[in-house]
Amino acid sequence: MKRKKIKPISEKRKAQIVKEKELSLLLYEKQKGLCGCGCGKRLLDDWLPPSKHEIRKRSQGGDPTDIKNCVLLRGECHIKAHLTKSDGRVSV
Repeated sequence: MKRKKIKPISEKRKAQIVKEKELSLLLYEKQKGLCGCGCGKRLLDDWLPPSKHEIRKRSQGGDPTDIKNCVLLRGECHIKAHLTKSDGRVSV
């Protein structure tokens, strides 16, 4: 089977990745290392790594690099947030 060539990442996407990593650091400091869902647990006390959750999805006009539109969640809470899709808010 012939393998497909890996498509190179565009400069625009590279810049977005850097901006999202910087945003994650800002969110970590803003949330004082706690999960953004309100469970009260520390972000780094989960077996899954913490990840950025967009409150308002991109398809709904949300900005993935806006600090007001994002929270950091523990891995387990992030999975639960996507399983319990209600009105876009993080409900764990």
